[in-house]
Amino acid sequence: MFSYILLMAYIAVSSYCFSVQSKIKILGTGCIEPMHKELDPAQGFQPQLSRNFAEFGYIRTINTQSASLTSDIKVKRLKSKTHQWLPYEVTGIISQFSINEASSVFTIHAFISKNNAVTMKDTTFIDSPLNLKFSTFAFDRLRYEWYTSFENGTTEGISGIVREVKILNPLKKFGNEHYKQVVIKLIPSEKKKIPNQHMIEFFNTRKASNSIMNRIDWNGPEINACRKLKTGSRFLNDYFNVIIENDIVF
Repeated sequence: MFSYILLMAYIAVSSYCFSVQSKIKILGTGCIEPMHKELDPAQGFQPQLSRNFAEFGYIRTINTQSASLTSDIKVKRLKSKTHQWLPYEVTGIISQFSINEASSVFTIHAFISKNNAVTMKDTTFIDSPLNLKFSTFAFDRLRYEWYTSFENGTTEGISGIVREVKILNPLKKFGNEHYKQVVIKLIPSEKKKIPNQHMIEFFNTRKASNSIMNRIDWNGPEINACRKLKTGSRFLNDYFNVIIENDIVF
């Protein structure tokens, strides 16, 4: 009888934890699995929206305290209405990115102009603050439309401390120009440097054009909220498993 009561309590707690985690996913606070995506830079440079449905994206701005990269890559967009939402000029064409909310690391690979590559070589980036604005675009095959799949959720962009910068060889040719690929790895600034809620930054991501936008917190007190919740629920599961097993044995 005692084992039955404990089993019912275990089911109730598990259901509660699942419910809490589900609500957190719906509200967009934490609980985002690590993301890694490889994009099509050729599609970004010259979008073929009606023929090529590969995901692509742009870095619109990259700014540091000592230097700002110029938006000197012209997107070869058509004059048709289907291309009006595309930017005219960008700082970088994204080739891949990864974000891990649990470890608070954001890594982005992008092609930039040779002039911007020289600026990056001449600038000290490591352990320095950096701000960037970006967005990626995916195609919803069910609704046959493009949508924003991943972007900086805060209008001011995403700010962080540079942990790693690499400029890769060789040059990549798009159209008549050659570009360098840069890799930037960011971590958030310390929580104590965020004076109020208005300065909390986050990413937005979604899997379809009509799906709910999920929020990935970048800084502030909600970082790793999902990981802490999972740890708590796992502890409860292990605790009840031990009690039930001991009751059955004895």
